[in-house]
Amino acid sequence: MVSERNRFTAVLFYGGTLAVLGIFHNLIWWYGAYRARLTAPDLTAQKRRALTLTWMAGPVLYGVCVGLAWWDPRISLAGFVLLGIVYLLPTPRVLVAAQRARTSRRHGTGHA
Repeated sequence: MVSERNRFTAVLFYGGTLAVLGIFHNLIWWYGAYRARLTAPDLTAQKRRALTLTWMAGPVLYGVCVGLAWWDPRISLAGFVLLGIVYLLPTPRVLVAAQRARTSRRHGTGHA
């Protein structure tokens, strides 16, 4: 059996590791995508922004899950599982589609 104290420590370590790795991932992405322009030529600015927004949320959400460990480590674990599932979804494509729809409505070319 796992003690509550050990579970709490494990969740803090796991979530902290994910948050720190997410921060480094975002720093590398921002440098490569914006500063050094190392992305593929067919990656549009709209898609690059969608990827940036999607990945930017990761460290913040992992931090929130770590914060939930103070209340109940099992809720943090559920949050980590949920975030893993969310990152399997085509979130950047959904953001690009939403941005296109918003732009077309703004210009009066949408079919809303």
